[in-house]
Amino acid sequence: MNNPVSNMKLGNGNFSPILEMLQYGVNVTLGTDSATSSNHLDLIETGRVASYLQKNYREEPTAVPAVEIFKFMTINPYKVLKKKVGLIKEGYLADLAILNKGLNMEPSEGHEIESLIYSGSGRNVQYTIVNGKILYEEGKFKGIDVEEIIKKNVKIYNNYKSLINS
Repeated sequence: MNNPVSNMKLGNGNFSPILEMLQYGVNVTLGTDSATSSNHLDLIETGRVASYLQKNYREEPTAVPAVEIFKFMTINPYKVLKKKVGLIKEGYLADLAILNKGLNMEPSEGHEIESLIYSGSGRNVQYTIVNGKILYEEGKFKGIDVEEIIKKNVKIYNNYKSLINS
């Protein structure tokens, strides 16, 4: 798993050599590593940063194109779980996100994946559907106790801060 935003914020020096990993057949995925160490859970931004880091490090603007980053965010994590994904078809998991393009992703005609990775953000997500069940709809979580999650995150964050400060 590649956690570029978290690793940069923590200054831990970890840098994933994505191109080499791909050459050796490693199934590359992305993670946000929690709001505690990246201050957000925006996987789209994390994908953009992962791509930019590779391009900058290699001084090559075509290194790790948007379509590869998109795979790291979508199909590749399921490969680890050995789940059927990637198609809207009977027998496959019905996990998808529906996005509102918004002005931040224009112009996109014919370049939707590039627009998503290089211009999009989690704010563009309108619906999240997991195993056919809507969990997030137009800014509201369904069947999820957000307040409880926030309380747990605050506790984790406070424990994290106390570890760093000790």
